[in-house]
Amino acid sequence: GLTRRKTGAGTLLIAENLVSTSITGRWEIAEGTVVFAGSDQLSAARGYELALQGGTLELEDGTENSFASFAELSATSGIALGANARLELPGAPQNWGDEADLKVTLGKKAKLRFGTDGTSLTADQLSRITANGHRVSLDDNGYLRAEGAGFAIIIR
Repeated sequence: GLTRRKTGAGTLLIAENLVSTSITGRWEIAEGTVVFAGSDQLSAARGYELALQGGTLELEDGTENSFASFAELSATSGIALGANARLELPGAPQNWGDEADLKVTLGKKAKLRFGTDGTSLTADQLSRITANGHRVSLDDNGYLRAEGAGFAIIIR
């Protein structure tokens, strides 16, 4: 497999015709943002591995992608999903850095899945993830959901 490493503050846009379906390997995002514009550009079936090292992985509106392995989250990083986008990860990162947090941005009806059930992430791991600025939990099928900001009513 081929390792692709994104460094620098800019944005790398990957269009459908730029990603070979025959090349597998590892995506390392150390700085900046890597944006995938099409569905099935990343595929668990092809063995793609994700390593977030301080950058952001972004999927455009309506796209669906997956990884075979979530190898590492070594520094605070981001995942941004556009409206109706879907990303499936096999579970928690194999290597999760002591100071690393995951900041998720979910567009309208976007779905981010960790594993196949609600036990794919520990309570400690969930405490280190925010989605749209809110605490998160997993539903019974492993999908991340942002907990509402809530409100309080005070009657005096």
